[in-house]
Amino acid sequence: MNRWLISAVLAMFVAAYTAPVFAEGAAAAAAGDAPKVEKKAEGEAATTEVPKVAEKKVKRVPPAMVEFTVTGKVTKLEKPGKKGPSFQLTDEAGNRYMLPPDGKKGVKVSEFVDKIVTITGKGYKGSKVNSFRTISDIKEVAAPAAPAAPAAPAEAAK
Repeated sequence: MNRWLISAVLAMFVAAYTAPVFAEGAAAAAAGDAPKVEKKAEGEAATTEVPKVAEKKVKRVPPAMVEFTVTGKVTKLEKPGKKGPSFQLTDEAGNRYMLPPDGKKGVKVSEFVDKIVTITGKGYKGSKVNSFRTISDIKEVAAPAAPAAPAAPAEAAK
């Protein structure tokens, strides 16, 4: 006989006799039956039932949202591979605040790019960058007036 025929017959034999054993074990596991072992006679080791291990998913708790009111300049950031631009507000102290996407919750941040604005909203405080999640109010602040040029002396005008 050929080797392949012998190995095929052996494989069918193993599959036919082990399938019911595995099916019983799978059914018992699905039903939640834990193996129970009773106490043995004196002198033999006593065993108890095996406890079932519970799987718990750890849920990440988001940090508390903080109310922000910040005045600064809005800039547009282009990140390669991202869908559309993102916007950032930088205040006078150099702190950065990421703003929600344009048009989200009815706020069009793109209208205020390169302008000084005051934004009120809620968000998260981070170690490097703070981020607004909702903007409740956004107002443009008038740019500080440039210092007036010194007046020319009257004699120079003659």
